[in-house]
Amino acid sequence: MGFPIWLWHPKTHSYKSPVEAHNYRCCCSCCNSKCGFTFILIFWTIAALLNLAFLLLVLLTPEVYLTLFKSPQFYASVFSIICVVCGLCALKTKKPSWMQLFLICWTVLSIITWALWILEWTLGVETADARVAERRAKENKPQINTRAASWILLAPIIIFTLIIQIILTFLYISFYRFLRDRQLEKEQHEGTMMSVQANRY
Repeated sequence: MGFPIWLWHPKTHSYKSPVEAHNYRCCCSCCNSKCGFTFILIFWTIAALLNLAFLLLVLLTPEVYLTLFKSPQFYASVFSIICVVCGLCALKTKKPSWMQLFLICWTVLSIITWALWILEWTLGVETADARVAERRAKENKPQINTRAASWILLAPIIIFTLIIQIILTFLYISFYRFLRDRQLEKEQHEGTMMSVQANRY
């Protein structure tokens, strides 16, 4: 039977016919979404293979294996690998269902990743503040709050990461729109051909 064409069929949607890849750009319009998606997916595939090798190595380590499934990083890795598989299938089959599944996994992965980053950043700031407080206490110096300075230093990293994620999201959605409109055009053409054949008889 194979994988379905749609996970959910979009409602009536207008698009320019013929549907061509160069009409679907990334957010900065430097390339079409198909080329951009392929380029990003190459790097993501390499990262996913390294991630998979790491997971297999962890599975062979009994001490780490017991705590593996309790770690949010494990689930982030799983969703990352699923995203790569869905992306590769979308490029090969041109089925919009694979990109629909990709976007679902990308959303979950983004939520998990941001939750982990915020947790790690918060713990890092708290740890740094505690160390400074301990050192100043030993030196009999007045206490200062370093949290604000730490968050100011982290702010550019957070903003840069957010911008990259927004750019990638726009690219993924644009490529999905290309596959969606391509399939809708194909279905419309097939429907027209069937109507013509029915009228002949």
